[in-house]
Amino acid sequence: LYSAELVKGGASTLYGSNAIAGVLDLRSFYRPDLDRYTNLELTGGSWDTYNGVVQHSQRFDNLILAGWYEYIESDNHRVDNEYYNRSGGFRAQYDASEKFSTFITGKYSSFDYADTGPEYDRSKFTGDIQRMGATLGADFAGGRYSVSARVYSSYGEHAFSDGFQSVDRNNGVSLYGRARQVGLEGLSLSGGMSVNYLGGSAYNGTGFIMGGDFNEIEYAAHLQSELDLNEIVHFTIGGRYIDHDRYDDHLVYQAGAVISPPDWGSFKLSVGSAYRNPTVNESQLFAISNADSLKPEEGTFYEVGYFNRLGRRFSIETAVFWREGENLIESIANPSPPPANLFQNAGSYSHSGWEATVRYADDHWSLSPSFVHLNQDNYNGSVPEDKFVLSGSFHADQLTVGFETVAAFNTASDSAGVPVVLDDYRVMNLDTRYALTDLVDLKLRVENLFDEQYQVVHGYPMPGITFRGGFAVRFK
Repeated sequence: LYSAELVKGGASTLYGSNAIAGVLDLRSFYRPDLDRYTNLELTGGSWDTYNGVVQHSQRFDNLILAGWYEYIESDNHRVDNEYYNRSGGFRAQYDASEKFSTFITGKYSSFDYADTGPEYDRSKFTGDIQRMGATLGADFAGGRYSVSARVYSSYGEHAFSDGFQSVDRNNGVSLYGRARQVGLEGLSLSGGMSVNYLGGSAYNGTGFIMGGDFNEIEYAAHLQSELDLNEIVHFTIGGRYIDHDRYDDHLVYQAGAVISPPDWGSFKLSVGSAYRNPTVNESQLFAISNADSLKPEEGTFYEVGYFNRLGRRFSIETAVFWREGENLIESIANPSPPPANLFQNAGSYSHSGWEATVRYADDHWSLSPSFVHLNQDNYNGSVPEDKFVLSGSFHADQLTVGFETVAAFNTASDSAGVPVVLDDYRVMNLDTRYALTDLVDLKLRVENLFDEQYQVVHGYPMPGITFRGGFAVRFK
């Protein structure tokens, strides 16, 4: 993994629909920091699981070429289950200068699976899913100004054993810009716009499928400002306006402040709204879909937090948060049947909680205990009320050992639509890596070390102790 970025909470102001709980950006095979990088990993283990990955990135003067391929075959850690995944991608980037670059990326994935369903309703179900996409982009960064442009397209096909088949597509363009020191030394402005052409179709359906095509267009624009005052106070405020030809116009916002008094750490306050457009399943494809009256789900997020670094080795972070949402889309009794049930905006929620994390790191050890408590006024699938995680690692010479212990209490789930509370569980995982040479690592991962019997989703028992071992070869 080359880099990872996590945006917590509602992020619809910057990222639009479906960023209702946060955004995670992972980058792995593309390595602009190295002239050449090759990685080959092969692993295998319990439940007939086999995994192979090859990644390569290489610079040719101003041109960077990178690609990857991965194969996964497994019984999916359950009896009579199957899972096959083949995926790959590429990136070609040309750096015309230190300020301007262009790139094209592409990805293809295909996976087949067989699932016997939950214990309380055994029924084998198979599926074949294929997805592909490409993005053409350009970036300019010079002094106080930066501009990025993207043209993208994605396409997916889905076929299932009950006769349902569908395709979906998303084509669009986006433009983003940022200007620093606008009028004031610490003031920055950023903004952008996007146009998305969404569409798809369903066909060869069973009796509960509404076949046909759909096409939608969404226009969006956002603006955000940031102000730094003497490196002590940082303010952020922004908004996004969305014009969707199926749903009403929408406006979301976010605002926050980070206050960092000398020797006192940092205090964070934030508020933001987010939304989620109805999915094609909820609005279009099924007999219980509702194309006429569904509205986007909406939520508002509040958080107050604190962070402090205590010396070179310790840091602490804690936060109190609460969230409110409305227009939740649920399948409930239809007031004008048929059908008996219909997707409707009938739900709401109000959640609150707190979380705390302590981190320690020295030359050999890293430890990070964390705890999250969540108050829920109603059912929220597969989310524990209390969760404790102790993660860490030990490194000495060629050996690295990582571990993670998870304890979950009062996990909410459902049984055929009826809310249930699952048994508490405690699980420990180990991840070991030994550097045989500068280029070759041996790997061993043990999950559920103490063979705990538990469930995260009702009706789907998690596997007992499992092993996976293999090796990784790197060339630089």
